[in-house]
Amino acid sequence: MKTKKAGIRRARRLYRRREYAQLINYLEPQVFMFRDNEEFYFLLGDSCLRTGDVAGAHSYLMRSRDIDDENPNTLLALGATYVRRRQIDRALETYLSILDIEPRHRRAKRALAMLRTVAAPDDLDARFAPRRLNRVLPARRPYIPRGVVTIAAVVVAAAFLYGVATIVVPRVISRPQRPGSDIVQVDRDDIETRTTGEFSLILSDREIQQLFRTIRANFSSGRDNLVRRDINRILLSNAALPLQDRAALLIDFLQAPDFTSFSDNFSYEEVATAPGVHDGVYVRWRGRTANRVVGDEAIRFDLLAGFETGQLLLGTVPMAVPFPVLIENDVPVEVIGRVMPDDSSFSLEITNIRVLTPAELEDS
Repeated sequence: MKTKKAGIRRARRLYRRREYAQLINYLEPQVFMFRDNEEFYFLLGDSCLRTGDVAGAHSYLMRSRDIDDENPNTLLALGATYVRRRQIDRALETYLSILDIEPRHRRAKRALAMLRTVAAPDDLDARFAPRRLNRVLPARRPYIPRGVVTIAAVVVAAAFLYGVATIVVPRVISRPQRPGSDIVQVDRDDIETRTTGEFSLILSDREIQQLFRTIRANFSSGRDNLVRRDINRILLSNAALPLQDRAALLIDFLQAPDFTSFSDNFSYEEVATAPGVHDGVYVRWRGRTANRVVGDEAIRFDLLAGFETGQLLLGTVPMAVPFPVLIENDVPVEVIGRVMPDDSSFSLEITNIRVLTPAELEDS
């Protein structure tokens, strides 16, 4: 036991010092001793990756993942091996699994953003050049010699004692209000309705005032999808035109979600029943692709909503993907799209799309 612990400690030191070749030479002969140690395989696999041995890195990192499939560092390095092997779908799946574990993982989000700019596997080498690839590999703690650590500890201790000896004046830092919040600050005296013009929703003064209160609360909480739906209700109602104009101004302050930040979904039935109320809201749906057409400005599909497992078809929704994507017909996908009403029907402008894994289909 002591030998194994000492071996891992030495491997960590070599890793922090960036002595990857020496680490590989030290650890590889000890594979049998550490056959169930997840950290051993991560250190060995990541070191192989940083020295250019992608095949060895992939093998060791797969073993590390088999032992612990929720270690973000292992998954991050494994995703890089898929990039180097030009397996875009596997890389996307791996980076998304990191965000399932840590939704705010910066390096995984950065890797996904870089992958979205790749039009074809041949573009990977240029987009993930060595210097850029380092930005999406596991972060490494800098190696600091022991003497420097001792000096730093003395300095920190002295600073702490100085702080205790002085009078500390607390500063109250107020949380800044989200830009745009004042737009929907509406008093009772501001509420007006109209009896002429076109409107499909008739609301009372109290209902209009309550809608503005709800919009303001949800906007402050970052629930932009609910905000957009309620703005649409104001725009479709008998609220006075100045009130509608004020509500419409807030649309420019709303943010588009992605797979890590999406909240407040709407069902297919809700949108199909009232497309106008859901104009511009985002939905996150699963389904299967059909009728793929590649155009000059977008790739167009039909989304067979709810049909990802081939069992239940909720409806067929036209969707446009305004960015390069490697997806063919009859593929199970999950999409995030903005609702675009058209008379009594609607389509989706896709902002995020990913292929569903067999495991996800089994859970559906």
